[in-house]
Amino acid sequence: MTTQANTNMIALIDADSLPHKVYHVVNNMELSDSEKIEEGLQILSDMEASMFNEFEDEMGAIDTFVYFFTTCTNNFRKAINEDYKANRTAKDKLFYTLFDEYVMLKASQCLVVADDELEADDLLPKFIRENGLKPTEYCVFNIDKDLDQLEGFHFNYQRVVLRDEKGEIVLTDDGKKIMRYKGLKYISKKEGFYNFCKLMLIGDSSDNIKGVNRVGEKTADKILKNKTIFGMWRTVVSEYLEKESRKKLETNIKLIRLR
Repeated sequence: MTTQANTNMIALIDADSLPHKVYHVVNNMELSDSEKIEEGLQILSDMEASMFNEFEDEMGAIDTFVYFFTTCTNNFRKAINEDYKANRTAKDKLFYTLFDEYVMLKASQCLVVADDELEADDLLPKFIRENGLKPTEYCVFNIDKDLDQLEGFHFNYQRVVLRDEKGEIVLTDDGKKIMRYKGLKYISKKEGFYNFCKLMLIGDSSDNIKGVNRVGEKTADKILKNKTIFGMWRTVVSEYLEKESRKKLETNIKLIRLR
């Protein structure tokens, strides 16, 4: 990686996905709810230590940790489209207790940012702007493709099976799969805009946002490839006006673009 980070890095953690991942682990354990919460918080601590250690081994020490959570009860995107995230399954009491306990724990340890209208995805770029941070001064820890719109270092904490250069699964001596983080990358300003344009074209099924009809990942990559920033946006607009509508274009800009 040729882009150099500053000596004192700020870790900006999109933390919503962490308790979600841990909830699915502890929910199936034969423990009482209070024991599941305690075990969940320990797993979260271990996950954090693991991913931060891997980052610091490559990039150096993290100076500041800032956690971003979605706690909004008045999400502005719901006012734009009532079907936004309508496909999400309702969570139970155990999840919300784990989530709340995790938020309170992090608030006692470092800076936590939350809001009644904005999601973590929006609060994070807002924090960057308000604090005048340069792209080489921070790393965004997340697994959400929405945040790939942002220029800067990104650490994807999704764990995947380790594969060799031929794409074959690497096993331990006793035949077990080796798991690793997707890990670190640097997203340029142009790459960030490419990712925004691609989301505009294909939509975001996890948030129940529909893109352009019959445009999937391969088609989006094909029609955006080797274009300037202006050329990419012109392509997006043309696709919407030809296959959808100006109203849908304007709505999806509001839903997909980070604040």
